[in-house]
Amino acid sequence: MRRKLVLINSIVIFLSLVLFLFVSSFIFRNINRESTSSNLRNQLSTIATYFDGSNFEETKVLFTNSNPSLRLTIVNIDGSQVLDSWNETNPGSRLNRPEIIDIGSIHIRYSDTTKTEMMYIATIDNGFILRLALPLNLIDQFINNYFAIGILALLLIFSLSLLVLFPLTRSSLKPLNDKLASLSKIAGDRKYLSSDSIEELAGKISEFEYLIRQKLNVFEDESVELDKVFNSMNQGLIVVSNDETVLAVNDYAVNLFKVKKADILNKNYIFLIREITIQEKIKNVIFNKNFASFDLKFNNRTIQASFIPFNNLSNNKLIEGIIIILNDVTELRNIENIKREFFANASHELKSPLTTILGYQQMIKEGVITSSEDLKQATEKTIKEVTRMNQMVIEMLELSKLESNQEGKIEDVRLDTLIKEITDRYKKQIDDNKLTLNLKLAKTSKKISKNYMEQLFVNLIDNAIKYNKPNGSITIELTEKKFVITDTGLGIASEHVSRVFERFYRVDMAKSKDSGGTGLGLAIVKHVCSHYNFKINLESQIKSGTKVSVEF
Repeated sequence: MRRKLVLINSIVIFLSLVLFLFVSSFIFRNINRESTSSNLRNQLSTIATYFDGSNFEETKVLFTNSNPSLRLTIVNIDGSQVLDSWNETNPGSRLNRPEIIDIGSIHIRYSDTTKTEMMYIATIDNGFILRLALPLNLIDQFINNYFAIGILALLLIFSLSLLVLFPLTRSSLKPLNDKLASLSKIAGDRKYLSSDSIEELAGKISEFEYLIRQKLNVFEDESVELDKVFNSMNQGLIVVSNDETVLAVNDYAVNLFKVKKADILNKNYIFLIREITIQEKIKNVIFNKNFASFDLKFNNRTIQASFIPFNNLSNNKLIEGIIIILNDVTELRNIENIKREFFANASHELKSPLTTILGYQQMIKEGVITSSEDLKQATEKTIKEVTRMNQMVIEMLELSKLESNQEGKIEDVRLDTLIKEITDRYKKQIDDNKLTLNLKLAKTSKKISKNYMEQLFVNLIDNAIKYNKPNGSITIELTEKKFVITDTGLGIASEHVSRVFERFYRVDMAKSKDSGGTGLGLAIVKHVCSHYNFKINLESQIKSGTKVSVEF
């Protein structure tokens, strides 16, 4: 301890001296610069008194003889250089220099001409700008020398003190260290290193007694940390020995099976797992020692159970058994089911127009359709199916972008302007169906993806036009808090309302196909709302129209 205290004190004193050196250097530097700036002002005042507006060379000679380290520059009011005591030439204007912009103030900056940092001050006299400058390396030279010599002196003092201190301390404590080394071997600590502290040497004797207890505490702490990790896992973990005893179980598995840990540890696994399917799997894995995995429906959740055989040697005793890992894969399986349904529906939806197109083209090829009227009708129907199929592919791609969160550029979007642009785009369809459009749009801006909002508005407005009645109306309202679109169309029966946002779901298949619908529009709307946490609500009655509200 003594050696450490001496060393620490030496270091503290050394650092204090270093700090004092830094602070004093900083203070001296500032005092020196203040004094220099004051002298620079006096020098400039003297030059201004001597300069009469025409005696340039006389002023330069007098100034150079009095102090050649200073630099005098005389500048015209237009910024051009008239004279420079260092004979530096600069064809550019000097009016943009800080010391000229701020006449009378001291400025320190790097000079591109002299390639060094300088202190500047300027004044206006007899229609000219007099500027005086002094290199900072001349100002700070004394401080730099002071600092360098101080550092060398401190290092030398510190090094000499250490060279004297360590040998003295080591030689004085050598007999005690030799005796304690012998005691350490008896205590079983054969890695004992000599100490330079009398207090530490005395404490080592009692430390050997404490050593075993300390190790036990470490093991206990590690056990607690391991238990924390074990029980904070977001998956169930159960360890079962070959004699069907539960050796370990974490909180996730206990909560899953709704039991108490104290009631099942070191007992047969049937007290924990009542599911016959899992019990049979455990027996099979214990017997065959093979990995196994399967899905289990449990409390309305899908749990993936994995069974991993293990063996471990502990205290010269072989322990065998299995590790059961339980993962909640409900969401993953739901996504997989949605994907399967999506591909099945997409295949079905694309197959219908392809069948129609193929049928018409075969009839044309085989000469079944020959008249120009029939050919025209077949071509129109083919183009209609191709257009619907193309629109379906486009919307499938848009839906894929939404699901992969490819949001694109975020910007301030004027929603009222965007809605007006979209309704103008649909003007022909609105006029063809003799619909009345009522717009109640408040000036509204949102920091959002314009593409996403366009997808939302286009699909809702397109549906309001497609499924409206002739001579009907569409009302669109927009405020800072919500968007509402109401139509006087066919309406939707209550049993369909909860499903219209599903992919490819259409209330009236014939009507939807006839109008070019793909069954993906409202699914896109739903995804946009989910992405931004918008609340969407659909109200509809048969023959009474539909109202869709989106709360931002």
